[in-house]
Amino acid sequence: MSDGADHQAAHGLGITNAVALAAAGRFREAERMARVQVAAQAQPLSEVDASALAWLADLERGLHAKDWRTVQELTSTVPPAGSLEPFSEASLPTCARQARALAESGARIDRREVEGAAEELDAVGVPSSGAAFAAEWFAQRGTLHVMAGEDDAARDRLREAVATLGASPRRV
Repeated sequence: MSDGADHQAAHGLGITNAVALAAAGRFREAERMARVQVAAQAQPLSEVDASALAWLADLERGLHAKDWRTVQELTSTVPPAGSLEPFSEASLPTCARQARALAESGARIDRREVEGAAEELDAVGVPSSGAAFAAEWFAQRGTLHVMAGEDDAARDRLREAVATLGASPRRV
């Protein structure tokens, strides 16, 4: 999504600043909004918060791109939270744990290890770390249903993925 599209999407949600976008679990959009706010000299984030937000946005980008190795590497080190931690329902270590689980289940899906992927998704549950994390969970669960020939269940999970983000997890 372009910066202009992010700006329009944020305003469509009634969200006008990076802190609120991060609180909504929309980390890539929040990171871009933070850059706009800094450029406009309005509500800049602290260096620690900007670093944590960039890390969350990188995790989101990695999940979006199905770049499981990058997600795994990113989750090996969790940045200090500063005041950013309360922006999300989950703490940064929880974000790391959930992203790592999604990366592992995604890699298992890629290898057609259906049972292992399902077990990983069951263990993590629907992530509370942000909209992109939850949408990825629903998309992976939908993919597993497709692989099992369960078309109705697949359609339901993939619709939940789209509803969670307002767009397909692969198009945002």
